[in-house]
Amino acid sequence: MNATIRAGPPLMCIILNSGLFGVLSTQVYIYYQAFPKDKTLLKCLVYGVYLLETAQTIFLTQTAWRMLAQGFGDLSGINIIGTAWLSVCIIGGIVAFLVQCFYAYRLSVISQSRIITGLIMLLTVTSFAGSIATGVNAGSVKFFSEYLAHKKKSYAIIGVWEGAGSLCDVTIAIFMTYYLKRYLHQGGIHQTQQVVSKIIRMTIETGILTAAVSIVSLTLFYIPKLQGYYEVPLASLAKVYSTTLLVVLNSRVKLGIISESTTWKDVEVAPIAFDKDTTMSTRIHMSQAMNESIASMGPMEFSPGDEHKTNSNDQD
Repeated sequence: MNATIRAGPPLMCIILNSGLFGVLSTQVYIYYQAFPKDKTLLKCLVYGVYLLETAQTIFLTQTAWRMLAQGFGDLSGINIIGTAWLSVCIIGGIVAFLVQCFYAYRLSVISQSRIITGLIMLLTVTSFAGSIATGVNAGSVKFFSEYLAHKKKSYAIIGVWEGAGSLCDVTIAIFMTYYLKRYLHQGGIHQTQQVVSKIIRMTIETGILTAAVSIVSLTLFYIPKLQGYYEVPLASLAKVYSTTLLVVLNSRVKLGIISESTTWKDVEVAPIAFDKDTTMSTRIHMSQAMNESIASMGPMEFSPGDEHKTNSNDQD
């Protein structure tokens, strides 16, 4: 493998990863400012994922420094795996697992189907096991060339990891869209239907994005002439998962809803209240079954004063 194919991808990895880390940091800051009253478990998920992403960025930066600065001109140094098995495979697999479990829980509340939830969790666990196995396999050797030389083993393990992950993402998007569209077909208030339509579009976009990154990485890995570039989308995959998670959570502000959940069923819109100090605000009440969904999401707020004003209107 020539120096360009070996040194180029790590450089592209650190550039792309750093850019996505900046996007993720902005999303986390927005979440911190907008949703201080979200449930503790959801906050732990968000900040836990962010800490994992921070650690991955540090490891990738260290790897790029070792390859391109400290080992400049040393082709054998470029070929060393180093901590890539941990930063890309293990940490990336954990992040994907956590995010997919989050979506699986949302889907379980919407569908009320153990079969669908079980299918999602089976694919999630399979993908997670594949990522851990890939990390262990890569960590057991010193050089990338040595790892790629074991074609049958490495091809099979990475195929399980990214294949199951892609299938899981697509399955989540399909079933989320199906159940949300069922609500739309039941009719209802036009404003609420617009909100649900936006959620459907976002679900499809995020599911397709994560699946596409996995498929591109897997395709590059199976093409001999382009094999060196597979690590670029692979190293960015965790950032894509975590960013889509934050985009979904922060979309509550964009969608303009104050609610106990972002799972939609039996929705009714309360009267719109006006106040001399505030603009129009709408509160959406969910059925008890849906409120149990994402104990996850907690109250949604636009500004520090909105919740107080809404509560005052309710008491009146």
